[in-house]
Amino acid sequence: MFFCITSSMTILLRFYHQNAIAMLKLKLLSLLILLLFACKKEKPAGDNEPEVMSDCGDITSNTGFPSVVPGWEVALFETGQKYYWSWRPYFLNEMVGFIFESNGHVFKTIDGGNSWKQVLHTNQAAPNSMFFVNEENGFLCAQNLTGCPNNCEGKMTIYRTKDGGEIWQKIVHDKEGSILDIYFSDTLNGIGTVLIPSQGYRQGVVRTSNGGHSWEVEPLPTLDGLTTFQMQMVDSVNGFFAGADGILYRTEDGGATFDSLQTPLEQIYNVSFFDAVHGLASDFNKTYRTADGGNTWELVCKRSSTLLHLSGPNEVLSIQVAHKCVDYDVLMHDAGFFVSNDGGATWKESELAQNFGIARHHFPSPNIGFGMYGSKLVKFKKQ
Repeated sequence: MFFCITSSMTILLRFYHQNAIAMLKLKLLSLLILLLFACKKEKPAGDNEPEVMSDCGDITSNTGFPSVVPGWEVALFETGQKYYWSWRPYFLNEMVGFIFESNGHVFKTIDGGNSWKQVLHTNQAAPNSMFFVNEENGFLCAQNLTGCPNNCEGKMTIYRTKDGGEIWQKIVHDKEGSILDIYFSDTLNGIGTVLIPSQGYRQGVVRTSNGGHSWEVEPLPTLDGLTTFQMQMVDSVNGFFAGADGILYRTEDGGATFDSLQTPLEQIYNVSFFDAVHGLASDFNKTYRTADGGNTWELVCKRSSTLLHLSGPNEVLSIQVAHKCVDYDVLMHDAGFFVSNDGGATWKESELAQNFGIARHHFPSPNIGFGMYGSKLVKFKKQ
Protein backbone atom coordinates (compact mmCIF):
# COMPACT_ATOMS: atom_id res chain seq x y z
CA MET A 1 0.00 0.00 0.00
CA PHE A 2 1.03 3.54 -0.57
CA PHE A 3 0.09 6.49 1.50
CA CYS A 4 0.12 10.28 1.68
CA ILE A 5 -1.82 13.08 3.43
CA THR A 6 -2.45 16.79 3.48
CA SER A 7 -2.78 18.52 6.80
CA SER A 8 -3.86 21.87 5.48
CA MET A 9 -6.99 23.77 6.36
CA THR A 10 -7.94 24.30 2.71
CA ILE A 11 -8.06 20.60 1.92
CA LEU A 12 -9.82 19.72 5.13
CA LEU A 13 -12.61 22.16 4.38
CA ARG A 14 -12.80 21.12 0.72
CA PHE A 15 -13.42 17.48 1.58
CA TYR A 16 -15.39 17.84 4.79
CA HIS A 17 -18.79 17.39 3.16
CA GLN A 18 -17.57 14.82 0.65
CA ASN A 19 -15.94 11.96 2.48
CA ALA A 20 -15.07 10.42 5.82
CA ILE A 21 -11.35 11.03 5.67
CA ALA A 22 -11.84 14.79 5.55
CA MET A 23 -14.09 14.65 8.59
CA LEU A 24 -11.32 12.95 10.55
CA LYS A 25 -8.79 15.50 9.34
CA LEU A 26 -11.07 18.32 10.40
CA LYS A 27 -11.09 16.89 13.91
CA LEU A 28 -7.27 16.92 13.89
CA LEU A 29 -7.29 20.49 12.60
CA SER A 30 -9.70 21.53 15.35
CA LEU A 31 -7.28 20.24 17.95
CA LEU A 32 -4.45 22.21 16.35
CA ILE A 33 -6.59 25.35 16.40
CA LEU A 34 -7.29 24.75 20.07
CA LEU A 35 -3.55 24.64 20.62
CA LEU A 36 -3.40 28.23 19.41
CA PHE A 37 -6.64 29.57 20.86
CA ALA A 38 -7.75 27.26 23.68
CA CYS A 39 -8.74 28.75 27.01
CA LYS A 40 -6.82 27.59 30.04
CA LYS A 41 -9.26 26.79 32.85
CA GLU A 42 -8.54 27.50 36.49
CA LYS A 43 -7.39 24.49 38.44
CA PRO A 44 -9.67 23.28 41.23
CA ALA A 45 -8.77 23.96 44.83
CA GLY A 46 -6.68 21.28 46.41
CA ASP A 47 -4.60 20.49 43.36
CA ASN A 48 -1.16 19.97 44.80
CA GLU A 49 0.80 20.07 41.55
CA PRO A 50 4.17 21.74 42.25
CA GLU A 51 4.68 25.35 41.23
CA VAL A 52 7.10 26.03 38.39
CA MET A 53 9.14 29.26 38.29
CA SER A 54 6.26 31.77 38.44
CA ASP A 55 4.48 30.06 35.56
CA CYS A 56 7.58 30.52 33.36
CA GLY A 57 7.60 34.27 34.02
CA ASP A 58 4.86 36.79 33.31
CA ILE A 59 4.19 37.54 29.66
CA THR A 60 4.30 41.32 29.22
CA SER A 61 2.31 43.53 26.86
CA ASN A 62 2.74 42.87 23.16
CA THR A 63 4.71 45.44 21.21
CA GLY A 64 5.23 43.88 17.77
CA PHE A 65 7.27 41.29 15.96
CA PRO A 66 10.76 41.07 17.49
CA SER A 67 13.97 41.27 15.48
CA VAL A 68 16.01 39.85 18.37
CA VAL A 69 15.10 37.08 20.79
CA PRO A 70 17.64 36.39 23.58
CA GLY A 71 20.41 34.47 21.83
CA TRP A 72 18.53 34.36 18.49
CA GLU A 73 18.13 36.64 15.49
CA VAL A 74 14.62 36.59 13.99
CA ALA A 75 13.89 37.86 10.47
CA LEU A 76 10.63 38.11 8.52
CA PHE A 77 10.51 37.62 4.73
CA GLU A 78 7.72 38.36 2.27
CA THR A 79 7.29 35.46 -0.14
CA GLY A 80 4.92 37.29 -2.50
CA GLN A 81 2.39 34.47 -2.29
CA LYS A 82 -1.30 34.46 -1.44
CA TYR A 83 -2.16 34.63 2.23
CA TYR A 84 -2.90 31.00 3.04
CA TRP A 85 -2.38 29.48 6.47
CA SER A 86 -1.58 26.15 4.82
CA TRP A 87 1.96 27.17 3.77
CA ARG A 88 4.69 24.91 5.14
CA PRO A 89 8.50 25.33 5.02
CA TYR A 90 11.19 22.77 4.36
CA PHE A 91 14.85 23.86 4.19
CA LEU A 92 18.00 21.94 3.37
CA ASN A 93 20.24 24.60 4.91
CA GLU A 94 20.24 28.32 5.63
CA MET A 95 19.99 29.31 1.97
CA VAL A 96 18.17 26.55 0.07
CA GLY A 97 14.61 25.66 0.90
CA PHE A 98 11.01 25.27 -0.17
CA ILE A 99 7.54 26.41 0.80
CA PHE A 100 4.44 24.50 -0.30
CA GLU A 101 0.71 24.55 0.36
CA SER A 102 -2.48 22.64 -0.30
CA ASN A 103 -3.48 24.40 -3.52
CA GLY A 104 -0.69 22.60 -5.35
CA HIS A 105 2.10 25.18 -5.28
CA VAL A 106 5.74 24.47 -4.48
CA PHE A 107 8.31 27.30 -4.50
CA LYS A 108 12.09 27.16 -4.06
CA THR A 109 14.62 29.69 -2.78
CA ILE A 110 18.40 29.57 -3.06
CA ASP A 111 19.08 32.85 -1.26
CA GLY A 112 17.53 32.25 2.14
CA GLY A 113 14.04 33.47 1.26
CA ASN A 114 14.83 36.73 -0.50
CA SER A 115 13.56 35.43 -3.84
CA TRP A 116 11.44 32.49 -4.96
CA LYS A 117 10.62 30.52 -8.09
CA GLN A 118 7.85 28.02 -8.68
CA VAL A 119 9.11 24.48 -9.24
CA LEU A 120 5.80 22.61 -9.15
CA HIS A 121 2.14 23.45 -9.60
CA THR A 122 -0.53 20.80 -9.83
CA ASN A 123 -4.29 21.09 -9.64
CA GLN A 124 -4.64 17.36 -9.14
CA ALA A 125 -2.81 16.89 -5.84
CA ALA A 126 -2.19 18.86 -2.65
CA PRO A 127 1.43 18.76 -1.38
CA ASN A 128 1.72 18.28 2.33
CA SER A 129 5.04 16.73 3.42
CA MET A 130 8.61 16.82 2.11
CA PHE A 131 11.92 15.20 2.95
CA PHE A 132 15.40 15.45 1.39
CA VAL A 133 17.99 12.74 1.90
CA ASN A 134 20.73 15.04 0.60
CA GLU A 135 20.99 18.19 -1.53
CA GLU A 136 19.86 16.38 -4.68
CA ASN A 137 17.42 13.64 -3.67
CA GLY A 138 14.05 14.48 -2.18
CA PHE A 139 10.49 13.21 -1.79
CA LEU A 140 7.19 15.09 -1.77
CA CYS A 141 3.85 13.60 -0.65
CA ALA A 142 0.53 14.94 -1.84
CA GLN A 143 -3.10 13.96 -1.50
CA ASN A 144 -5.02 13.45 -4.75
CA LEU A 145 -7.79 15.91 -5.55
CA THR A 146 -8.75 15.10 -9.14
CA GLY A 147 -7.57 12.95 -12.05
CA CYS A 148 -8.07 9.53 -10.46
CA PRO A 149 -9.52 6.77 -12.66
CA ASN A 150 -12.10 6.16 -9.96
CA ASN A 151 -12.66 8.02 -6.68
CA CYS A 152 -9.81 10.17 -5.34
CA GLU A 153 -10.94 9.66 -1.76
CA GLY A 154 -8.03 8.51 0.37
CA LYS A 155 -5.64 8.40 -2.60
CA MET A 156 -2.16 9.88 -2.86
CA THR A 157 0.75 10.81 -5.12
CA ILE A 158 4.48 10.73 -4.31
CA TYR A 159 6.91 12.90 -6.25
CA ARG A 160 10.67 12.35 -6.44
CA THR A 161 13.43 14.78 -7.38
CA LYS A 162 17.04 13.96 -8.22
CA ASP A 163 18.22 17.49 -9.03
CA GLY A 164 17.60 19.42 -5.82
CA GLY A 165 13.92 20.10 -6.42
CA GLU A 166 14.09 21.69 -9.87
CA ILE A 167 12.12 18.85 -11.48
CA TRP A 168 9.62 16.62 -9.67
CA GLN A 169 8.45 13.34 -11.21
CA LYS A 170 5.61 11.10 -10.05
CA ILE A 171 6.78 7.74 -8.77
CA VAL A 172 3.45 6.76 -7.21
CA HIS A 173 -0.05 7.85 -8.23
CA ASP A 174 -3.64 6.95 -7.35
CA LYS A 175 -2.69 4.66 -4.47
CA GLU A 176 -4.72 4.18 -1.33
CA GLY A 177 -3.69 5.81 1.91
CA SER A 178 -2.59 9.03 3.58
CA ILE A 179 0.89 9.58 5.03
CA LEU A 180 1.09 12.18 7.77
CA ASP A 181 4.88 12.57 7.70
CA ILE A 182 7.95 10.93 6.17
CA TYR A 183 11.63 10.38 6.91
CA PHE A 184 14.25 8.70 4.72
CA SER A 185 17.59 7.43 6.01
CA ASP A 186 18.80 7.04 2.41
CA THR A 187 17.24 7.04 -1.07
CA LEU A 188 15.68 3.61 -0.50
CA ASN A 189 14.67 3.26 3.15
CA GLY A 190 11.97 5.42 4.66
CA ILE A 191 9.38 5.51 7.44
CA GLY A 192 6.14 7.42 7.85
CA THR A 193 3.00 7.76 9.91
CA VAL A 194 -0.14 6.82 8.03
CA LEU A 195 -3.92 6.98 7.95
CA ILE A 196 -5.36 3.78 6.46
CA PRO A 197 -8.80 4.14 4.79
CA SER A 198 -9.35 0.40 4.29
CA GLN A 199 -8.90 -0.17 8.03
CA GLY A 200 -11.43 2.39 9.19
CA TYR A 201 -8.90 5.23 8.97
CA ARG A 202 -6.79 3.65 11.66
CA GLN A 203 -3.42 5.32 12.11
CA GLY A 204 -0.14 3.48 12.17
CA VAL A 205 3.40 3.32 10.86
CA VAL A 206 4.61 2.35 7.37
CA ARG A 207 8.06 1.66 5.96
CA THR A 208 9.55 1.44 2.48
CA SER A 209 12.74 -0.21 1.26
CA ASN A 210 12.47 0.70 -2.43
CA GLY A 211 12.50 4.49 -2.45
CA GLY A 212 8.81 5.03 -1.79
CA HIS A 213 7.46 2.91 -4.66
CA SER A 214 5.73 0.62 -2.17
CA TRP A 215 5.00 0.79 1.55
CA GLU A 216 4.34 -1.89 4.13
CA VAL A 217 2.19 -1.32 7.20
CA GLU A 218 4.03 -2.32 10.34
CA PRO A 219 2.06 -4.95 12.35
CA LEU A 220 2.15 -2.97 15.58
CA PRO A 221 -0.98 -3.66 17.65
CA THR A 222 0.28 -1.32 20.36
CA LEU A 223 -0.24 1.54 17.90
CA ASP A 224 -3.98 0.96 17.51
CA GLY A 225 -5.72 4.30 17.88
CA LEU A 226 -2.50 6.24 17.33
CA THR A 227 -3.28 9.96 17.06
CA THR A 228 -0.09 11.32 15.60
CA PHE A 229 0.43 15.06 15.47
CA GLN A 230 4.18 14.77 15.16
CA MET A 231 6.81 12.22 14.24
CA GLN A 232 10.48 12.97 14.78
CA MET A 233 13.33 10.73 13.73
CA VAL A 234 16.47 12.18 15.32
CA ASP A 235 18.66 9.85 13.24
CA SER A 236 18.26 6.73 11.10
CA VAL A 237 17.37 4.49 14.06
CA ASN A 238 16.06 6.66 16.92
CA GLY A 239 12.66 8.30 16.69
CA PHE A 240 9.60 9.46 18.63
CA PHE A 241 5.92 9.38 17.65
CA ALA A 242 3.23 11.33 19.51
CA GLY A 243 0.31 9.04 20.32
CA ALA A 244 -3.12 9.29 21.93
CA ASP A 245 -3.72 9.75 25.68
CA GLY A 246 -0.28 11.22 26.33
CA ILE A 247 1.61 8.18 25.07
CA LEU A 248 4.91 8.69 23.28
CA TYR A 249 6.12 5.83 21.08
CA ARG A 250 9.88 5.37 20.84
CA THR A 251 11.86 3.34 18.33
CA GLU A 252 15.55 2.53 18.56
CA ASP A 253 15.77 0.39 15.42
CA GLY A 254 14.34 2.57 12.66
CA GLY A 255 10.72 1.60 13.28
CA ALA A 256 11.04 -2.19 13.41
CA THR A 257 9.89 -2.16 17.07
CA PHE A 258 8.44 0.45 19.43
CA ASP A 259 8.34 1.11 23.16
CA SER A 260 5.25 2.76 24.66
CA LEU A 261 6.12 5.58 27.08
CA GLN A 262 3.47 7.28 29.21
CA THR A 263 3.98 11.03 29.63
CA PRO A 264 2.21 13.20 32.26
CA LEU A 265 0.29 14.95 29.45
CA GLU A 266 -3.34 14.21 28.67
CA GLN A 267 -2.59 14.62 24.97
CA ILE A 268 0.66 15.43 23.16
CA TYR A 269 0.39 18.25 20.64
CA ASN A 270 4.03 19.24 20.29
CA VAL A 271 7.21 17.22 20.71
CA SER A 272 10.84 18.13 20.07
CA PHE A 273 13.98 16.06 20.69
CA PHE A 274 17.57 17.20 20.31
CA ASP A 275 18.88 13.63 20.38
CA ALA A 276 17.71 10.23 21.57
CA VAL A 277 17.84 11.40 25.21
CA HIS A 278 16.86 15.07 25.58
CA GLY A 279 13.38 16.19 24.60
CA LEU A 280 10.31 18.33 25.29
CA ALA A 281 6.59 17.67 24.94
CA SER A 282 3.57 19.92 25.48
CA ASP A 283 -0.22 19.94 25.42
CA PHE A 284 -2.64 22.90 25.63
CA ASN A 285 -1.46 23.98 29.08
CA LYS A 286 1.86 22.44 30.06
CA THR A 287 5.35 21.66 28.79
CA TYR A 288 7.52 18.84 30.15
CA ARG A 289 11.13 17.86 29.56
CA THR A 290 12.92 14.51 29.62
CA ALA A 291 16.64 13.80 29.95
CA ASP A 292 16.43 10.01 29.66
CA GLY A 293 14.72 9.37 26.34
CA GLY A 294 11.16 9.75 27.62
CA ASN A 295 11.28 7.38 30.59
CA THR A 296 10.74 10.19 33.12
CA TRP A 297 9.42 13.75 32.73
CA GLU A 298 9.74 17.04 34.60
CA LEU A 299 7.27 19.95 34.41
CA VAL A 300 9.06 23.10 33.18
CA CYS A 301 6.23 25.39 32.10
CA LYS A 302 2.50 25.70 32.70
CA ARG A 303 1.76 27.00 29.22
CA SER A 304 1.34 25.49 25.78
CA SER A 305 3.96 26.02 23.09
CA THR A 306 3.15 26.59 19.42
CA LEU A 307 6.85 26.36 18.58
CA LEU A 308 9.15 24.07 20.52
CA HIS A 309 12.79 23.52 19.52
CA LEU A 310 15.91 22.22 21.22
CA SER A 311 19.14 23.64 19.81
CA GLY A 312 21.15 21.74 22.42
CA PRO A 313 20.51 19.25 25.21
CA ASN A 314 19.26 22.07 27.48
CA GLU A 315 18.86 25.02 25.09
CA VAL A 316 15.22 25.73 24.23
CA LEU A 317 13.53 28.12 21.80
CA SER A 318 9.75 28.33 22.15
CA ILE A 319 6.67 30.41 21.54
CA GLN A 320 4.50 30.10 24.63
CA VAL A 321 0.92 31.29 24.83
CA ALA A 322 -1.37 32.27 27.69
CA HIS A 323 -5.15 32.45 27.35
CA LYS A 324 -8.12 34.27 28.87
CA CYS A 325 -11.87 33.66 28.43
CA VAL A 326 -14.31 36.57 28.17
CA ASP A 327 -18.03 35.70 28.01
CA TYR A 328 -17.20 32.27 26.57
CA ASP A 329 -15.22 33.83 23.70
CA VAL A 330 -11.84 32.13 23.39
CA LEU A 331 -9.14 34.73 22.84
CA MET A 332 -5.38 34.57 22.72
CA HIS A 333 -4.36 37.06 25.38
CA ASP A 334 -0.58 36.97 25.15
CA ALA A 335 2.15 35.14 23.33
CA GLY A 336 5.90 35.43 23.70
CA PHE A 337 9.21 34.07 22.48
CA PHE A 338 10.90 32.30 25.37
CA VAL A 339 14.39 30.82 25.53
CA SER A 340 16.06 28.72 28.18
CA ASN A 341 19.66 27.59 28.59
CA ASP A 342 18.97 25.20 31.46
CA GLY A 343 16.30 22.91 30.07
CA GLY A 344 13.41 25.10 31.18
CA ALA A 345 14.39 25.74 34.80
CA THR A 346 14.53 29.47 33.97
CA TRP A 347 13.31 31.46 30.94
CA LYS A 348 14.10 34.69 29.14
CA GLU A 349 11.35 36.41 27.16
CA SER A 350 10.92 38.62 24.11
CA GLU A 351 7.54 40.07 23.30
CA LEU A 352 5.75 39.45 20.03
CA ALA A 353 2.63 40.61 18.23
CA GLN A 354 -0.75 39.63 19.66
CA ASN A 355 -2.37 36.60 18.00
CA PHE A 356 0.98 35.63 16.53
CA GLY A 357 1.70 31.93 16.28
CA ILE A 358 3.89 29.63 14.22
CA ALA A 359 2.35 26.18 13.97
CA ARG A 360 4.41 24.96 10.99
CA HIS A 361 8.17 25.13 11.19
CA HIS A 362 11.30 23.24 10.14
CA PHE A 363 14.85 23.36 11.51
CA PRO A 364 17.41 21.98 9.03
CA SER A 365 20.04 22.26 11.78
CA PRO A 366 19.96 22.95 15.53
CA ASN A 367 20.87 26.62 15.07
CA ILE A 368 18.86 27.50 11.93
CA GLY A 369 15.09 27.27 11.56
CA PHE A 370 12.17 28.54 9.49
CA GLY A 371 8.48 28.96 10.22
CA MET A 372 5.43 30.26 8.38
CA TYR A 373 3.24 33.12 9.54
CA GLY A 374 0.53 32.98 6.92
CA SER A 375 2.46 33.36 3.67
CA LYS A 376 5.40 35.10 5.36
CA LEU A 377 8.62 33.23 6.09
CA VAL A 378 10.16 33.60 9.56
CA LYS A 379 13.83 32.77 9.97
CA PHE A 380 15.49 31.87 13.28
CA LYS A 381 19.28 31.98 13.60
CA LYS A 382 21.11 31.34 16.83
CA GLN A 383 23.72 33.90 17.73
